[in-house]
Amino acid sequence: MPALLLKVFYFIACIIFFMTPSTAAAATEEAVPATAATANETTNAEITKNTTTKPSTTKESSSSSITLPPPRHFVFGYGSLICEKSRSVTNPNLKSKEALPVVIQDVERVWSARTKTGYTAMGVRFAKDTECTGVLIEVNVPELADLDKREANYDRRPIQLDNIDQVPFLDEAEFYEDDHPVFDAKETEEKDSRSNDKNIRNKKPSHNVHVWIYIQRNPIPPDESHPIPQSYVDIIIRGALAINEEFAK
Repeated sequence: MPALLLKVFYFIACIIFFMTPSTAAAATEEAVPATAATANETTNAEITKNTTTKPSTTKESSSSSITLPPPRHFVFGYGSLICEKSRSVTNPNLKSKEALPVVIQDVERVWSARTKTGYTAMGVRFAKDTECTGVLIEVNVPELADLDKREANYDRRPIQLDNIDQVPFLDEAEFYEDDHPVFDAKETEEKDSRSNDKNIRNKKPSHNVHVWIYIQRNPIPPDESHPIPQSYVDIIIRGALAINEEFAK
């Protein structure tokens, strides 16, 4: 009987011994999924954080964008528009407008704008290493529309601000003492172009100043059938003399 009990105890002990590694293995297998799950939760948290950061950055970027002021339009008068009386025929409000003398680089006067009434008016053309004196007149949108009708045989084209300068032979204290929007905008562009920040150099202008010039559509020089009338020349000279004699030369 004792021998039988010993065999039973021995058998039970063997069972317990061989089952212990399996239990440990099972515990290890359960630990692996738990560790993987924790890692996945950390990764998802990082992805969520990165995803929510992008819209926030975009929002901050859009909120810091520059809001431009209302547009300001200036017309460069180089012919009869230099004359105050001639401007007022188109729109009476233009008579009281300031006419700032300037010189435009790479623009040249030419008698080449033939009219339907049989004479040749003043025109201009873009030409390298040339210059043209005239006046800048600020206009609002309705006044600009009136000038477009007046210059029906011309195309209105923009002028680059870096091509606009003060007239060198005019007294600066007399004509350029006050800050002018065009020269302020030009200075802003030049400052941005010298910046070490590529984003600033490549950005759109931070001003809203536009300068326009009228270019004749079909340039044809004068001839006997389309002469240059002295009365037209007198209008231009009268406007230039209102600035000073040297400007009229």
